[in-house]
Amino acid sequence: MEDLKAKKNETHDIKGEILDHMDSIIGWGKEQMSMFEEEPVHSGDQFMACKPWKGAIKKPTVEPLKEDASLCDMSLEFDFVHGYKSDECYQNCLYNTLGQPVYQTACLGIILDTANRTQKIFGGGEELSDPSAAKQSNTGRKQETKGRFGHPDDVRSLFLSKDKTTCLTGSSGREPYLFTWDTTTAEQKELICLPRGCRSVSALAMDDNC
Repeated sequence: MEDLKAKKNETHDIKGEILDHMDSIIGWGKEQMSMFEEEPVHSGDQFMACKPWKGAIKKPTVEPLKEDASLCDMSLEFDFVHGYKSDECYQNCLYNTLGQPVYQTACLGIILDTANRTQKIFGGGEELSDPSAAKQSNTGRKQETKGRFGHPDDVRSLFLSKDKTTCLTGSSGREPYLFTWDTTTAEQKELICLPRGCRSVSALAMDDNC
């Protein structure tokens, strides 16, 4: 019994020492906190000291433009296209009957007149950029203008007919396009749309009788 009482007294002494130590720590913390003064939010000298934006920012005198989602009357046309796609394509620079290079870049077919440094361009534009065709059936669907502006994605392959008067180009995309067009005027002849999921036309060939 005496041993148990001695152990209980030792436990009480240890707890007392711990409590005393904690009190001393809390007291020290209060002393340290007394070095600082608590201020309300958005107050104090540092908040009001300098506001440089007040002299620099002014209310606009012109009313902001209202958003207009309607199509404008202006349109764009290609004048000259720089560049030539050769990183993923091969044998894609051929010559027409006039000896002019016929090649591809981006989603376009190019006929280059080296003598006058001018080009005739097949393709260009954006699907539904001209809504007139869609209005004819009152549907507004993309199918109404499909192929109207040439390839909608990068041209990946190019081939000329045996007589060098017709060019055949194929593009990439979820629905790859195949176009035949004139190698001297860049005017479209025919369009073939491959089934969805074909992804790309990587190579082309044409029968000699075409």
